[in-house]
Order: sequence, then structure tokens, then C-alpha cells
Amino acid sequence: MEFYAHCDSRHGIRMNLWTLYGNSQDVGDLNKPLFRDTNDHGDIISENWYVWHIGEDFLHVGKLKGEHRNADIGIVASAKSMYEWVKYGTYQGVRPRFE
Repeated sequence: MEFYAHCDSRHGIRMNLWTLYGNSQDVGDLNKPLFRDTNDHGDIISENWYVWHIGEDFLHVGKLKGEHRNADIGIVASAKSMYEWVKYGTYQGVRPRFE
């Protein structure tokens, strides 16, 4: 698993960005993915971060430190953004940074 992310898979299929070949139950341990997000916007360095695991409440941590810096981006990405994320290996949109 390269990274965990949220998007509308059906929209990507309708846009011919990817093809559905089936469903897999092998998505890794869903207790492990850690996500991050902030209420800040734009190309800035944020010190107002939240982290969470799937199904858990958000935890305000302020500045990202330690393992929180490795958390996946927790936004719901558009199908086009997800396609570019996979193609280029990084989220292409403008998001706050932590350093």
C-alpha cells in the first residue's frame, strides 16, 4: 500500500481515469493509517494540524512532530487529483505545509 486517500472511485471510472477490475479485501490494517489535515488554507506553513485514525475522533496536535509528519493527507480528493497523485507520487493541489 503506497498511501491511503479518500475519493469518489465511481467518478474516476466515469471520467475514464481508471478501470474497475473487481474488489479486494486486502487493503491493509485499517487501524494503522494515520491522516492529517488543517483548517488553514493556501501555500503556508501551518501549526494548526489535526490527526486521526479511521473511525476515531480528530486530535488537535498543533505543529506536526514525529510520526504525525508521516500521516497521509486526509482530504477527499477529486478523481482528477487522485489520478495525478498516483501518477506523480504526490498531491498536486495547493495545501498547507508543516515545514
